[in-house]
Amino acid sequence: MQQKRNIQIIEWEDLDKRKFYSFGVFMTMTIRATVYPATLIRTRLQVQRGKSLYSGTFDAFFKILRSEGVRGLYRGFMVNTFTLISGQAYITTY
Repeated sequence: MQQKRNIQIIEWEDLDKRKFYSFGVFMTMTIRATVYPATLIRTRLQVQRGKSLYSGTFDAFFKILRSEGVRGLYRGFMVNTFTLISGQAYITTY
């Protein structure tokens, strides 16, 4: 027995663009702000050379937090947010 499924296709013209852009930017910023500290720690672990400054993820997290504070976990975040504009432009033209 197969059941028919009615899948509604939403076309670009049917989309409320004000909600799409405002919620899209808000949700993307929220996700990036949540994940960014882990990305920063991963990057610092990958670029360390020679005598290791960090011995692991938690060690890096606590050393950054102790030496630079919470702001240190978000160093470079504002530069990263500029890609939101290009991402929205990409979605619009796609």
